Amino acid sequence: MEKTFEKNIEDSLLGKIRELLPDMKIEETKKSSRSDFCDLLLKIRIGNLSKRLCCEIKSRGEPIYLYQAIGHLRQMQEIKKGGYPVIIAPFISVQGRKVCKEESIGYIDLAGNVFLKFNSVYIERTSDVKASPIKREVSPNIFARKSSRILRVILENPEIVWNFTTLSQEANVNIRRTFEIVKVLNEKGFVEKKRGSIRVLKPGELLDYWSENYKFRDNAVKTFFSFARTFEEFKGILVKAAKRTNSQYALTLHSGAGLVAPFVRFSDIHIYVERDIERWVDVLELKPVESGGTVNLITPFDDGVFYRKQKTENVFAVCNTQLYLDLIKYPARGKEQADFLRQQKMRF
Repeated sequence: MEKTFEKNIEDSLLGKIRELLPDMKIEETKKSSRSDFCDLLLKIRIGNLSKRLCCEIKSRGEPIYLYQAIGHLRQMQEIKKGGYPVIIAPFISVQGRKVCKEESIGYIDLAGNVFLKFNSVYIERTSDVKASPIKREVSPNIFARKSSRILRVILENPEIVWNFTTLSQEANVNIRRTFEIVKVLNEKGFVEKKRGSIRVLKPGELLDYWSENYKFRDNAVKTFFSFARTFEEFKGILVKAAKRTNSQYALTLHSGAGLVAPFVRFSDIHIYVERDIERWVDVLELKPVESGGTVNLITPFDDGVFYRKQKTENVFAVCNTQLYLDLIKYPARGKEQADFLRQQKMRF
């Protein structure tokens, strides 16, 4: 099955090569099934330059599979004789492309992403296509509601080595989903999964990847007016209100960062609240407004936002990971505050 799939990739590439690389001419094609030889050897010409491309074909373009291909390519005599190593896949992820460049390996995928660098040749193309033209198994969405809890747990505890049981318990996610998400994270090179142990390898890159895909608008936000004259006065009201509702809350965005790593002045208050939002409106003595409100009550897309909430002056804010995610794309100086938070309070 795997060989058939790789044959489809090879046929698709050869059929599309002129579109992907119009200035490159294929002078010779050689295929092999020998383990000591590359999957496909292409003798190509670009202008007056002739080169042998030693191509390893992979059905997946995530870092874990690319490292396997790179290890194989490094051992080939054809590479040692001057051949240029290239990995071909249906789609090579952003993380995978970064790995190839760091290892001085070329890549071509069927979505149109290309990187070739040898002699005087430098070709780099990035496609807007987000998925592979050849469909295969669909990976689970690591940013989905409960799935994202695993990311939050890993990033908030980067020093801990987990197993599937402890990680699923900490994230309050079932074992099956935990296994699926860890598999994806391992394939992308963010975590190492070895003999049942799980540890994060690149927490900073994982945080960046999540922040690129995070959507604050997945939360439901309602805005109100408070008669409290200052943030200090409102905090006192909030502490009393939380006792009356007997449910969770946590400040976020600038009001949350104001407790943890203050940097930007703010007037709007944003609060994740648990359960009945009307009850919170009542105990906080808020008034509905069409415009001009300063207190924003947020029904979270998932209760995982309350994980490791932090207490300052008897008031709770979300954890640093959640604060960063909420802030980084927030239009009102959110990136400045997010960068300061990361510098002061996060270790990656």
